[in-house]
Amino acid sequence: AAVSNLTLSTSPTQIKSAPVYDTKSLVVESEYAGAHLTWPLTAGGVVDLLESFKDGHLLHPKYVLELCENANEIFDAEETVRDIPLAETDTITIVGDLHGQLSDLLSIFKLNAIPGPGNFYLFNGDFVDRGPDSVGVLCSLLALKCYLPDCVFLNRGNHESSKQNKVFGFEEEVLSKYRGTMGRSILKQMHLVFNVLPLCSVIQSKVLVIHGGLADGSPATLDQYRGIDRRREPPVHEKDVEARLMECALWSDPTNRNDCAASQRGAGVEFGKDCTHAFLRKNHLALIIRSHEVRAIPHLARLRLSYVPRPDFSPTVARKVCSGGLRGNPRRARDYPILGVAVLRKVHK
Repeated sequence: AAVSNLTLSTSPTQIKSAPVYDTKSLVVESEYAGAHLTWPLTAGGVVDLLESFKDGHLLHPKYVLELCENANEIFDAEETVRDIPLAETDTITIVGDLHGQLSDLLSIFKLNAIPGPGNFYLFNGDFVDRGPDSVGVLCSLLALKCYLPDCVFLNRGNHESSKQNKVFGFEEEVLSKYRGTMGRSILKQMHLVFNVLPLCSVIQSKVLVIHGGLADGSPATLDQYRGIDRRREPPVHEKDVEARLMECALWSDPTNRNDCAASQRGAGVEFGKDCTHAFLRKNHLALIIRSHEVRAIPHLARLRLSYVPRPDFSPTVARKVCSGGLRGNPRRARDYPILGVAVLRKVHK
């Protein structure tokens, strides 16, 4: 998606002035047919929520706001760059752009099981917009994060943004499903969650998972990313280094050329192979896994989840890629026609 100045009927001022509801005072009507949430969340409650969304039910506003409040607190306590270590038997499934496709999320859980101890998930941004059920996807991910905060991880994508949501459907979906001041309040709380999402993750100290990609200029360090004040609407075309790193983390794309060039998206850059190599070498990393676009990659067909390796590494993660040992099992596009999924597990020599 390109940066756009298009607007819908609801202005940023209207959303900014949305009322704040006391969730304890909200009443769940007797005729409500959706899932019920109690805190702390239980495995049964999360499964009931997923089943309810699968059956087409809408989650009650009280529970949506509770999810946002609790998830906001959890994400706000996490680092901008989150480190994810793996034990010997652990597996982590990395999921690219879901874009409101609830059926894809449920299909992934059917194949790889729902998150749990030793079965981690990292959702690499763009959970919302474009698809028919962004509300269901986002609420499902927030519930899983609240229930299993050390097993489920979310990186921010360029569509976790109020400006993008205004153009590409999420704002319209929220305000059509939740009417009036309640809808504006829910949308505002969801945007507050977006503003505290981590920007990227590092698995086993060797694999960077980021939605977009790298910035132009000298290779940045992971410490520079860690120092970004991410709690804001994503910047575009701001000149300071921190804002530029955040913009490119959400918007940039790789290219087979060397060096960096302006992006046709209107934000971020197209970064070359030499930029990738220099960044990985500087930060002692082996691999970048990113999402953000459909790319043609040899023998992996068209995946939204792209792999950007160092030149001296295989173009897939289906081999050991670091001294600690990671082995990948990228799914082919025929398994996931909408998005890309990679499964990594730690191995030992």
